[in-house]
Amino acid sequence: MIKYFINILRFSIISCLGFGGGLALLRYIFFTVNNHNTLDVFFESFKVGLSLGFIFTVFLILIFFLLDVSSRLIIVRDVKEPLKNQQIIWDIEQKRSVNIKGNINEVILICRQALMEISSISNVHQDSDKLNITAKTGITWRSFGEIITLNFIQEEENVWQVICTSSCKNKNVIFDYAKNFENVEVWLHEVNQLINTPT
Repeated sequence: MIKYFINILRFSIISCLGFGGGLALLRYIFFTVNNHNTLDVFFESFKVGLSLGFIFTVFLILIFFLLDVSSRLIIVRDVKEPLKNQQIIWDIEQKRSVNIKGNINEVILICRQALMEISSISNVHQDSDKLNITAKTGITWRSFGEIITLNFIQEEENVWQVICTSSCKNKNVIFDYAKNFENVEVWLHEVNQLINTPT
């Protein structure tokens, strides 16, 4: 959760300086061209730009933060499997793991079927040599897309640990509106259903 708020603080500083700095520069150029005292204009432009940048940032943070938190709380409420650690809801990159009995081909088939249940999944690539599967999701209102990887680790004979990781394609994303959380939870729920379904 601390990392979540550190990312929001970083976003705030960048947004405030970026938007405010741009406004300050425009104001400075406008008044300099009109032959005003450049030193006074510079400091006045700086104050006005940062003030407007701060207001703009607070407005953006309020909108994005409220949407993000409400999305996360709604998703957590609908989770099928109980969470071991409630703090993971705040992480952008999400991981889940499960142990599956069977040979590697059966395990891969189960995991691929579960993977296909994730919304907007596309571009699934299986690397049989390294025992991993990589998939990508398309652009949604919540994200510019995610990368989902499945890694298979043999625990013992015919027992495989599968680790599912979902992260945003763009590593600078601060608000994902719980899309990565939803991806891994859907995958885990589908895997558990497929494991427990008699054949």
